[in-house]
Amino acid sequence: MDNGFTRALALLACIGFLAFGIIRIGVGGGLLAQSMGMIQYSEFASAIADTSEFLAMSSERSLFAFNVQGYLAYIVAMGVVVTIGAIGALRRKSWGVKLIALYLAMHAALFANYLTINPKIWYLVAGIVLCALIAAVRKPKPA
Repeated sequence: MDNGFTRALALLACIGFLAFGIIRIGVGGGLLAQSMGMIQYSEFASAIADTSEFLAMSSERSLFAFNVQGYLAYIVAMGVVVTIGAIGALRRKSWGVKLIALYLAMHAALFANYLTINPKIWYLVAGIVLCALIAAVRKPKPA
């Protein structure tokens, strides 16, 4: 399994997780800042309204009811975890894949919390496959 193609694919997966994490931090952080009244961008208003509406509609069936700021903080935390994990995986540190797996568990926890399955489940499935590929191919370097 460890050939040039799978090594390249695992490297691309690490870079993809890194980019995704940075975007999650940036966008989530911007939305969180706006929801707290710290900044004001018209581009974020609709996303915050949609998030607020989703949380209100889901509050009855959720195991843990988030407010908008709590939910957005969770999204940012997920971004931090996957970004640090991707950096670790790129550096072939054993904790890198573990943090990517933690991010995936955090993602799965949102599905469990809202007792729902939606098309975003495929992102989670793809993430699990890519995390397994990284774990198999980008083994930690001996110290």
